[in-house]
Amino acid sequence: MSEYLCVASNGIPPDESWTVKLLVTFPPLVQAQSETVQASVGSMARMVCTTEAWPRPEMGWEKDGEPVYESNNVAMTHTVSGQYHSVHILEIRNVQSSHFGVYRCVAKNDNGIHHSQVTLNQISHNHFTNSNLIPEELRAIQVDSASFPSLLLITIIYFVYHGF
Repeated sequence: MSEYLCVASNGIPPDESWTVKLLVTFPPLVQAQSETVQASVGSMARMVCTTEAWPRPEMGWEKDGEPVYESNNVAMTHTVSGQYHSVHILEIRNVQSSHFGVYRCVAKNDNGIHHSQVTLNQISHNHFTNSNLIPEELRAIQVDSASFPSLLLITIIYFVYHGF
């Protein structure tokens, strides 16, 4: 797809020129940026799909086979880059349990329809499940007000060294 310039010259001025714009139509091709997105309840989730199609497709999002609509918590945006390429974003603010599941970004034009799936999975807020445990080496240290700065430094060094 491009513009082409055709120039005719027979050595006698003026030369003639024509511009021809070639548009190749083709069905949509949709690709999810990531097949899985993880979020915790109360956080924000962003699902991204790219499409290539001409003519430009109608784009929509579905969850469990039902259309997704914009609301206070759900925003849909898109940007066009190039003649037939676009990026579509579904953003869910303040994710709730009902938001987890399988989403599809669906593109449709006169030449066909195509979709890609994105699964929104729940992760826990507390992903440091062992971080509240106190190692045995630190439990044995007696704390008084004079040794507190030293204890704090020892604790920091311990946690940095052991990767906590």
